[in-house]
Amino acid sequence: MRRSRDEKVERFRKREAEKIVGSIRAELAAWAHETATIASLRDSRPHVPDALSDRQADICEPLLAIAELAGGGLVGASTKRFSQTLL
Repeated sequence: MRRSRDEKVERFRKREAEKIVGSIRAELAAWAHETATIASLRDSRPHVPDALSDRQADICEPLLAIAELAGGGLVGASTKRFSQTLL
């Protein structure tokens, strides 16, 4: 959705964003290099909502696999959000 001409938004500053997400980026990079994590993601076959098209399912499947691996109710929340957003 595009903003209206009258809508004021804060400018995005990459330099500032990098300060905020630096620690998260480092944690994700370390997590991605764990051999067991990569193997688990490759073998994962998460449930993809039937209502999604083939293309939507192809896009959502790896994200759902990550949510499944992360745990904490993320799969249910992610599935619900995909269904609401994509349908």
